[in-house]
Amino acid sequence: LEGKLADALVKEEEDVKALEGKLADALAKEEEDVQVLDDKLANALAKGQEDVKALEDKLAGALEKEEEDVKMLEGKLADALVKEEEDVKALEGKLADALAKEEEDVQVLDDKLANALAKGQEDVKALEDKLAGALEKEEEDVKMLEGKLAD
Repeated sequence: LEGKLADALVKEEEDVKALEGKLADALAKEEEDVQVLDDKLANALAKGQEDVKALEDKLAGALEKEEEDVKMLEGKLADALVKEEEDVKALEGKLADALAKEEEDVQVLDDKLANALAKGQEDVKALEDKLAGALEKEEEDVKMLEGKLAD
């Protein structure tokens, strides 16, 4: 029995050593797998950081371009406003010139009307004088005819 027990203990020790070897192999394999996963995670993080940096650079570039576009549009708007103000001033000048010309034309017409009225009054006076002369002549002729008729 002691021999069998000794053999069983030896066998049990061999089994334990075999299991310990298998356990050590499994742990080593697990550590390798963990290291592979750590490496993959580190690579993925590095790639993610690169991607984030690339996106940040693109965003910065896009923002810079947008700011340039805004400045360009602001410049164009300022130029358009200056041009519009110049156009308004030009139109105001043309309007002032047209009003001055209109006032001159009105003054010319006023002068012509005043001259026509004065001429009309002169003509009326001349006609009144002629009429008065004709009436006076007519009265003389009537008196002469009355005198002849009385004779």
